[in-house]
Amino acid sequence: MSNYKYTPNIKVKKIATELEPGMVFLFPGQGSAKPKMFEHLLQDPTFIEFIEQSNQFLGKFNKQSVSDYLNGIKIQDTDLALVRNIALFTCEVALFNKVSKIFPVHKTMGHSFGEFAALVACGALTYAEGLEFIHLREASCPVKNIGGMLVIGKIKANKDKIEKIPELHIANYNSYNQNAYSFDIKDFEEISKKLRKLRVPFVHLYNLKYPYHSSIMEPARKELAIKLKGLNLKLENELICPFYSCVTQKNYTTISDLKEDIYQILSDQLVKPVDFVLAIESFFENKKYSFFECGPDNTLEVFTKNIYKEKERSYEFFFHSLPKSLEQKVYSPALLKSKWFKTLGGILTEVTGYKVKELEISYDFQKDLGIDSIKKAEVLYKTLNAEQIESVDQISLSSFKTVGEFVEYMESFGDQLLEDSVSPKENQTFYPYSIT
Repeated sequence: MSNYKYTPNIKVKKIATELEPGMVFLFPGQGSAKPKMFEHLLQDPTFIEFIEQSNQFLGKFNKQSVSDYLNGIKIQDTDLALVRNIALFTCEVALFNKVSKIFPVHKTMGHSFGEFAALVACGALTYAEGLEFIHLREASCPVKNIGGMLVIGKIKANKDKIEKIPELHIANYNSYNQNAYSFDIKDFEEISKKLRKLRVPFVHLYNLKYPYHSSIMEPARKELAIKLKGLNLKLENELICPFYSCVTQKNYTTISDLKEDIYQILSDQLVKPVDFVLAIESFFENKKYSFFECGPDNTLEVFTKNIYKEKERSYEFFFHSLPKSLEQKVYSPALLKSKWFKTLGGILTEVTGYKVKELEISYDFQKDLGIDSIKKAEVLYKTLNAEQIESVDQISLSSFKTVGEFVEYMESFGDQLLEDSVSPKENQTFYPYSIT
């Protein structure tokens, strides 16, 4: 074992972040909003900037703040819908602004309420215009509870039973396994009885007090359309990236194309069902896509995986949300294609039982994989030996705590390791490193 002290004099090679054709950013709907969401990012400068803008906007109407909602402070019932929606919108846009600096953006698309954050992300609307619109949208909805929404799973098995309940209005085609339905408040008791009698399991979405994406919201749509005439959208700058609308089921690549439909998209979103299945299928073509869900949960990830599995398609990567802490970084998708990740994954499978497909790039060796410093050294020895590398004098275990940091560390040497490595003799094990 070499005792030479390793002093790096090699410039760290920047890991390529290019994806083909790029990252599709997905924005979930208001059903995903909850108090204390993204609490690990509330002190992030990007989040602080957007939260302060939203707080000032709500302050003009004497409403409680986004900060209150995100910190778990009780919101008055009269303010809740507006504050909750703006809180989700704020976090989704902030998250996009943070992550889009890391991953190349191919397209934005929103599920239900997420459509508005997607419009801001692609550059069609300014953040201020988005806030104004959400306020107008909420002001157009009735004060009293006129209905709600529920979710039904196992759609194929329950299709015939659901058709026997005409009071249900299809609202969201979420996946091949789940749909959401809207209902008039006067019909809810009867609908519940029928579903139970037919033994169809369902979940009532209590945090959604309106029957969105159904004809029941037509009066609200008409009122919103009138209010939108006073909202002078600039629509001056070219789109940053293409935008797919679940309302019109169109893909927009230029601002001129979007200008024709933007007001329709904003108003009709209240009554048009969301066909997320069709939207995801529109990405199939002959390419593989990578996705990033700009939300607090992995709701759209579950839907997307089901759609791809049903159609026997595959995608490159699916990234959800952000790190659990500010210190934990977001890794380049390119790392998952690295030979070091694949080799390390195989070694970790032997040591921990984790399959390579289950291995996350962000996993901490000790916290997530239960690998202490001694076993970690053994894992790294085996990984380096598997690549037949013996050109690094010393490797410090403290240089990488996570799988991703190890891959980045090894990639930083570029081709030097391969150029300097020697071919091993048969059955020979190399331990030419001083691991500290």
